[in-house]
Amino acid sequence: MCHRCVAASPIAKSIRGEDLSKSVKQHWVPQFYLKEFSTPETRDAKMKKVWAFHREKGDPLLVNVEDIAAQRHLYTPACPEGKRDWKTDDKLTDLEELISKVWPTIAHDYVNLSDKHIRMAVSLFVATLILRHPCKIAEVKKIHDMMVSVWEKAPKDSEGRPYGSYIYEGKEYELDSSEWHNYKNATDYDHQIFFTSLIESETGVIAELLIKKRWSVVISEAPVFITTDNPVIAENQERERFGLGTKGTLITFPLSPTRILCMDDKFEEPASQYYPLKVKNGAPFNQVQWAKAYRFMISPRHPVNVLTEIIEYSETLEK
Repeated sequence: MCHRCVAASPIAKSIRGEDLSKSVKQHWVPQFYLKEFSTPETRDAKMKKVWAFHREKGDPLLVNVEDIAAQRHLYTPACPEGKRDWKTDDKLTDLEELISKVWPTIAHDYVNLSDKHIRMAVSLFVATLILRHPCKIAEVKKIHDMMVSVWEKAPKDSEGRPYGSYIYEGKEYELDSSEWHNYKNATDYDHQIFFTSLIESETGVIAELLIKKRWSVVISEAPVFITTDNPVIAENQERERFGLGTKGTLITFPLSPTRILCMDDKFEEPASQYYPLKVKNGAPFNQVQWAKAYRFMISPRHPVNVLTEIIEYSETLEK
């Protein structure tokens, strides 16, 4: 038996004190949300499936909801001693259980988008979708490497630690490099732990930014909208570099195949409105989703049909 199989066995987990009820396959896009995009044939089945189409390889496939947008121990990396901290995963699970109870209403009904409880619940959920995505680990590593590169060029003390100062929000601060060697030699485990800590520390910050925006929902009579394994999209037509709080940033998020949530700064327009889709299909929104997908398109309809609509829509823009 391979070492990995032994380590993953129930006996080994019990010896390490791990809770056998915990899921090692951890979704960055929750299953209750993905189920909204299940195919008509499996919508009422116990095992719901979606059409998945990879950005770069292969043919469209029917995939079980539990097998997409997931990674083993994404939020519970093992420390050098082999133990795992489930705190972040537990908090995400608790939030999912809470949101899943009201999601059918949000995804299919006409909820009051001005209601503070609705706005807080949806904002927290969307904020976690942004922060819990595995691409954030790569961003953490990239920033770490950049910081190491910058400070490696600075003067060093007798211990080989950089010294100097930096300016933040107009104030100058001395660099505290007491933990420099640990920081410089950060491991994959360290990066993943920092990633999970950001989920906990920044979710509320991002949620507050989302709450302040003008909300509206575009609705379709037919189930035309897709989602992806990176469903929250931020765009800004005025700036190349921008953040969620930058003026003019538009955030779109498919609630279901018939609903798209839009968060913008057009406060001169009516707020908390439901607008009917003005075109014959969801191509304008699906095009953006597909362009920003991490790996997969996720759809209740065959991806070939979705892509055909996107191509036809793109051709109209070129005329």
